[in-house]
Amino acid sequence: MAQNTKKESGLTIGNVIRFAITYSPIIIPIVKKVLDARKQTKRS
Repeated sequence: MAQNTKKESGLTIGNVIRFAITYSPIIIPIVKKVLDARKQTKRS
């Protein structure tokens, strides 16, 4: 019972890894765009 409630409450390492793997194709391009935008604003 205690283990189940811990898993449901979310941020176990396994859940974080699974989330990262699942969403990395979406997150990585967004992060790159944000970083590129910051670089461009610093240059100008």
